[in-house]
Amino acid sequence: MNWIVGTLLLICVSIHTIYSPTTLLPSMLGGVEQAVEVIISLIPIYALWSALVKILTQSGLNRRISKILSPILDRLFEGESDEVKGCISLNIACNMLGVGSAATPLGIKAISLMDDGSTRTTKHQRIFTVLNTSSIALLPTTVISILTSLGSSTSHSIILPTLIVSIVTSVVGVLMATLSK
Repeated sequence: MNWIVGTLLLICVSIHTIYSPTTLLPSMLGGVEQAVEVIISLIPIYALWSALVKILTQSGLNRRISKILSPILDRLFEGESDEVKGCISLNIACNMLGVGSAATPLGIKAISLMDDGSTRTTKHQRIFTVLNTSSIALLPTTVISILTSLGSSTSHSIILPTLIVSIVTSVVGVLMATLSK
């Protein structure tokens, strides 16, 4: 994967150098400056949601969220431990709130707990990966925050389309993962 990204970067820089060599460095520095501004604007949001996840875990609310999601999780992840289902339910809750970075450690823990030691992924790992990547987003807070930080006055308008698309992709993805061998 690294060589693909490196190759694409090299191609882009080469083309830019050929067609407009005087704007190459200012363009690169401008892109870095914008990236740093976006990252700095997202730090408080991620800090808030990461703290909320920690509070959910320590207060035991993760078990309640797990109970709410248990009818679905029990069918999808039949035979998995309560610890795995707890990690999965918190991961799903974080993704629903649009804070994927807070969901990542929970997802890694869930996948590692489901590891059976073989070189192939299990059916449950595939289903969870699909759920994690398609993630039904009730409130896409990260995208709304990025749009707001970039000056959008209608950043909230993405909520309904995001919800519809994420539900459809999650259902289709889970169906495909359950049918795969």
